[in-house]
Amino acid sequence: MTEPPWTLEFDRPFHFWFFYVSHAQLVLRSPRRGHEPRIDVIFTFTGEFNLPRTLDDLRIDALAPHDPRHKELGVQRLDFIGVERTAYAITASNFQNGLVTAHRVEIQETDREYDDIHPFEGDLPYMSFEEPYPAYDEGPLRSRFADPVI
Repeated sequence: MTEPPWTLEFDRPFHFWFFYVSHAQLVLRSPRRGHEPRIDVIFTFTGEFNLPRTLDDLRIDALAPHDPRHKELGVQRLDFIGVERTAYAITASNFQNGLVTAHRVEIQETDREYDDIHPFEGDLPYMSFEEPYPAYDEGPLRSRFADPVI
């Protein structure tokens, strides 16, 4: 996406879909409506967030580094182990003063159904919803993509 400030607005409901701690990835999902696609808003290398479970008429404002809303939203830090993050002000018709700090945000549109497995879910067998769960005999569970970010 372009450098902040910028705004994205969606005239549809979104749900807090999941947050992978090991990937620091946050996904907000909007179901398909008729012939319209499903939309996933994916924040990568997420630092902090304050969001409800549902967001109607979602608005995302990428804040410039010196925007006064940083203080109002309680942004703690935008730099972590050398990766800079952007603060995103999240508002909706049913929620004000939401916050996500992340390295970037990406929008994915797909014809998949609301509860179809996300591509990352299929790549992480220990996160799978299928039985039987794989056995792990050695050490802690870790992502094969990156070390956990905590």
